[in-house]
Amino acid sequence: MSRSAFSDTDWDIISSAGDSLLEAPPGTTSLVQKWNIGGPDGPRAGCFEFGLNEMRRIATGTTSIAADSFRDALAAAFDVLESYLSSLSFQYDIAAEAVAWRITEESTAAVQFAMKLLGKTKPVDPNTTLTTTPATRELLSTWRESMNSATPMAQALGLYKIIERVHHYRVDREARTRDTERHYLPPRERMPSSTAEVAADYSDASENFTPYLGMKFTKVWDEDLRGRIRNAIAHLLEDAPSLTPDRSADINTCREAVPVLHHIARTMLQAEIADQPNWPDLYTEGE
Repeated sequence: MSRSAFSDTDWDIISSAGDSLLEAPPGTTSLVQKWNIGGPDGPRAGCFEFGLNEMRRIATGTTSIAADSFRDALAAAFDVLESYLSSLSFQYDIAAEAVAWRITEESTAAVQFAMKLLGKTKPVDPNTTLTTTPATRELLSTWRESMNSATPMAQALGLYKIIERVHHYRVDREARTRDTERHYLPPRERMPSSTAEVAADYSDASENFTPYLGMKFTKVWDEDLRGRIRNAIAHLLEDAPSLTPDRSADINTCREAVPVLHHIARTMLQAEIADQPNWPDLYTEGE
């Protein structure tokens, strides 16, 4: 739990790096915690044995679950543990996050891993330059925040913030230049027309693009994803479901949306970086 993501898939390396801000009393070698989601009579019971590292801090958690598949086992364990970690986070006022899972089928010893990876390495071009303005630097900082986020919820919301802000800049620029010789017209961006056109960076998530092939960006992010992703993450809604990092189904919903939002946000941000230097009277250091 010491990292938000990994660049290695060796479980021994990952588990040995386990750490947290929760310290066990002296003489303790492990902790067993039992609880019920929803209170003492809640429908979902959980029991985890927490292992400690050499500093006596909680580093790993283990449980046994009856399930029909690896996916079901992970979902059941995830929902219980994440709910408990949320309680610990509030009780002790700390960050608490499970970042890697190993699911072992007891009858066959088959193993499946689930973890948050940093991503693949990219070669650096020393000759690359990027011209920015105060407005685009604000967008870039939000981009970095989204890329560094540990959960798909935070990633999706960060990307959505970029999309909304770039859209705002475009609307503002179009309005300010209307009836002038330099009337700005926003680009008419569309999603790839087929999965074959999906960029290589999204090859493992090409099916996530299928419902949106050929659509205008605005139809995707404004009409489809605004309510069920953006609003559901940003607000604890009374009249509609909210998305929370305690539920595996919610995590999967956001994980499926992230590649699509990533593509839209990156395309719009790249265009905005190219556009803003052309309008120095609209975006100056003083704003």
